[in-house]
Amino acid sequence: SNDPVQDPSGNAFYIRDDDSGALFSPTAAPIRDPAGTYVARHGWGYSRFDHAVSGLELGLLEYVPLTDPVRISRLTIRNTSDRPRRLTVAAYVAWVLGPSRAAAAPFTVTSIDPETGAMFATNRWYPAFANRTAFLDLAGRQTSWTGDRREFIGRNGELEDPAAMAGRAPFSNRVGAGLDPCGALQTRIEVAAGASIELVCLLGETDSAAAVETVPQRLAAGETTPRTVGLKREVIATGEQLKQASATIDRDQRPAVSVRLDDVAGRAMRNVTRENLGKPMAIVLYEKGKGEAISVATIQGEFGTDFQITGNFTPQETADMALLTRAGALAAPMEIIEERTIGPSLGADNIAKGFDSVLYGFAAIALFMCGYYMLFGVFSSVALAFNLLCLVAVLSMLQATLTLPGIAAIALTLGMAIDANVLINERVREELRGGAAPQIAIQTGYEKAWGTILDSNITTLIAGMALLAFGSGPVRGFAVVHVLGILTSMFSAVMFSRGLVNLWYGRQKRLKAVSIGQVWRPDGAKPAVDDIQA
Repeated sequence: SNDPVQDPSGNAFYIRDDDSGALFSPTAAPIRDPAGTYVARHGWGYSRFDHAVSGLELGLLEYVPLTDPVRISRLTIRNTSDRPRRLTVAAYVAWVLGPSRAAAAPFTVTSIDPETGAMFATNRWYPAFANRTAFLDLAGRQTSWTGDRREFIGRNGELEDPAAMAGRAPFSNRVGAGLDPCGALQTRIEVAAGASIELVCLLGETDSAAAVETVPQRLAAGETTPRTVGLKREVIATGEQLKQASATIDRDQRPAVSVRLDDVAGRAMRNVTRENLGKPMAIVLYEKGKGEAISVATIQGEFGTDFQITGNFTPQETADMALLTRAGALAAPMEIIEERTIGPSLGADNIAKGFDSVLYGFAAIALFMCGYYMLFGVFSSVALAFNLLCLVAVLSMLQATLTLPGIAAIALTLGMAIDANVLINERVREELRGGAAPQIAIQTGYEKAWGTILDSNITTLIAGMALLAFGSGPVRGFAVVHVLGILTSMFSAVMFSRGLVNLWYGRQKRLKAVSIGQVWRPDGAKPAVDDIQA
């Protein structure tokens, strides 16, 4: 009946929670959650489906490029729960290479491409499809597959509850003739808490098996929509035949890429370009068996060993394209020894812990200073907060990025900055202990402590400058914050705290006591003022 609502689904995506065994789909069919909400949006050339279930946000975007015979499905899975999720994802399609599935099923043959892992389906007995090849691919991420519909849904089963997705066993990897044909690809993923992952599924049909390889195309600057290119597997020239690729300027003074091939590749290029004028030709970079089209250009004329690639390029884009083209000529491919993925939650946790360490360190210092030095401790704590504010302000003016080493330097700066206030407070106590009047003790304490503070900070500043000059990466980031923290601490600890003390005590004409904690005196010594307050 060709009714998209009543007819069974011709293709579907399944997501299974490997911990609970629950089975979901991003669309309302074939699995319908009675309590869930399904959102479908249809625009010019695309459809989007969204569904939230069991701590997962499922999004499916489907569209067909204008120039390629392929439907691209982008399945996005976001884990909104507070724990990692182990999931099994399957893409299913019912092959119909004929007037109906029942009529074409006995003659449909499935196979797996050994190079890409894509599943092929052909029907050589029906004239309209004799030279056609259908394909299904999870962009190479599939780990198991089956071309047998009976295996997938089970004997007398339904798409709402496929038997192959009931357990944790992988598909049988069975393909060939004499099956109830379908295409089913499976992969297993793990999504960290708060993270998301995207799977790309390619479903299409081409006029021959030689042209069914579909590779992603490198996006230009500012592009966000992925594109794919259908390629013939007939290779015109390889990286070994490339002699030179460099950025240049064409005769119209536009950025271009100049390419030079050897004589053998030049003859093959001349024959191909002569017969394919006006058709696109791609430069594909292969690594670890996966290809990416770094350039797709239209053949404007016949050429051989020397030619140019032109277009709406910037100088930087032509330089990058030339570099990637030359990379294809490398004799030794890159081998990944170890690969680690750090999700956003790990980085966020580290930053949060860094800020917490600074906050708790500041609180501990402030409590100690206030308890030990009384009102002068309050002045010292306010000066320390002002120092932190000045440091953050300077970093913001310099457009500096605050990293974990920078946060460590801030925490160290807090401990070093309070030393200056300790020296000042103890010097004031010493003057009071010697019998000086409170105003004289404050003035003398700040003056005599300044020399010691300056000497100690200069020596520390020399070490910080050495780190800044000879360090790199995280060490240099630590040194920048460390040096700036020394400079701001000298200002806040001496000048700002002195301003606070003068503001509080300078208004009193006859000052009899200062709140600076216990002032211990030798036995028998008396203060110059009767009641210097401890």
